[in-house]
Amino acid sequence: MSSGFQRFLPILPASLALAMAGAAPAAAADVWTADPYEARVTLPDPEPGTPVTGGTMACAAEAWTLTLATRIDAIVAGATGTARIVVPLGTFEAPSKAVPAGIEIAVPRAALEPLMRSTRLSIGFAGGTDEVRFPLAGSRRAITAAEALCSKVEMPVANSVPLTPYSSYLLLTRDLRRSDIEDFVMSTADAPRLRAGMVEIGGGRRLLFSEMCGSTWYYGASGCSLIGYAPVEGKDAAKPEGWRIVYETEGVYLYVDPDAAHEGWPDLLAYAAAAPTEAMRWTWKDGSYALEDDAAPAAGEVPVNAKAD
Repeated sequence: MSSGFQRFLPILPASLALAMAGAAPAAAADVWTADPYEARVTLPDPEPGTPVTGGTMACAAEAWTLTLATRIDAIVAGATGTARIVVPLGTFEAPSKAVPAGIEIAVPRAALEPLMRSTRLSIGFAGGTDEVRFPLAGSRRAITAAEALCSKVEMPVANSVPLTPYSSYLLLTRDLRRSDIEDFVMSTADAPRLRAGMVEIGGGRRLLFSEMCGSTWYYGASGCSLIGYAPVEGKDAAKPEGWRIVYETEGVYLYVDPDAAHEGWPDLLAYAAAAPTEAMRWTWKDGSYALEDDAAPAAGEVPVNAKAD
């Protein structure tokens, strides 16, 4: 699937990551240790017998990079290619590359929880024989602390669905989601944060969006719920009965694709709020939006004028 939207795959500069790896404090020899001021974790000393002398794991723009420091003269077979991150709870393949005196591994987000729940970690490389082993004592505390300091992805503004707590549509969406709000308050003893926005498509078509946020326990990793509505023909659009649900997900960064449409409705591109690296495409089908994994976008020019007022 090609959407024309860029992928957001930030990675730490090699020189910075390796400097971090070489700065491991002596106290971190046995446990994973979080830096108090940066989104960085120092790994314990690895088991002897490989060219790897230490490691750090750092987060930037919601992406994690594991950097292994190696002896200056070391050559690790397979270091540039695919790394295998192995813990008792699973094996995860990840892109890796050799850098001066080290190896960088882009850690899949799916591997974070297993890393925090397991007791031991081994790292190998496709086509190589070295296997690096680390204990995982203290990994949950350290990764959680670093994640809290991790910078957010700066998503582009162009074609984004405009959501604001000051929208003139906020009262309408509050009425539309009255039962959702009541359920949230009953379950959490707190009030959700609300945002709303309208996307004017043209030809009498428009989409109203309502976002509710406030609890990762209630809504999942994003802590939010996002619902989109389309007008009900013949009904008063100033009242809740004038709208029907056509899109619903957890909280995402949502974009309109002005270059692809189905039945006159533009495709929507959703980037997961927890890890916005690749878009999920939603297409209009049988009167509402449905997730379409591998569909080729339909050609079509849709005039899109997003309004946040």
